[in-house]
Amino acid sequence: MESSAVRTAHRLDIRRILSRLLFAVVTLLVLSLVATYIGLQLLGYRFYQVRSGSMEPALEKGDVVAVKALEPRLVAGSDVIAYKTSGGLTVVHRVREIESGPDVHSVFVDRDQKFLSEKWDYAPRTFYTKGDANPEPDQYSVPEGAVLGTVRFTVPPPLGLVATHVSRTTMFFVGVSCVLIFIAWEAAERILAGRRSGSKAPVPGVLEEGTQ
Repeated sequence: MESSAVRTAHRLDIRRILSRLLFAVVTLLVLSLVATYIGLQLLGYRFYQVRSGSMEPALEKGDVVAVKALEPRLVAGSDVIAYKTSGGLTVVHRVREIESGPDVHSVFVDRDQKFLSEKWDYAPRTFYTKGDANPEPDQYSVPEGAVLGTVRFTVPPPLGLVATHVSRTTMFFVGVSCVLIFIAWEAAERILAGRRSGSKAPVPGVLEEGTQ
């Protein structure tokens, strides 16, 4: 039968393994979150929190939306866009109408009428918007220069709070800190394990109790 000391040692080993596994899982999740957040920002996504219920039921108050810049000519009617008002507020509403002049398509050829190149000159766009839950459309127009982009998706609540309240630099340092803490923990575990095994080693020339 195993002695109580052996059973206690086994339990401690199991606890150490489980604690290391748990810390590794948490570290992996944090690193995945950091990598996803930084990756989306590098791809041009920006995150905004919906402050009112004007877009319900499509967007609820408190939702965090991912917005990506898009050329004004590619914005279509019924797209949900984020834009800056003249007062500096960020608004997320749906496009109901787009107004623009004619786009000019120029084709350049040589003397023999062989194609050389072409060029598009796109007329400035003006957008008219409305909140889905508002009875009336917005009483102002949105010039294309005020458009921040179109809403691509809604960020899940826990991640949304991080996306809107934590900077990319902070997220980077959090990820690096997790890696360093994990490495330090592993190093400390190895040092302690080495000391424990060293303290149990028999002294040369001396018989341990119970040995022959």
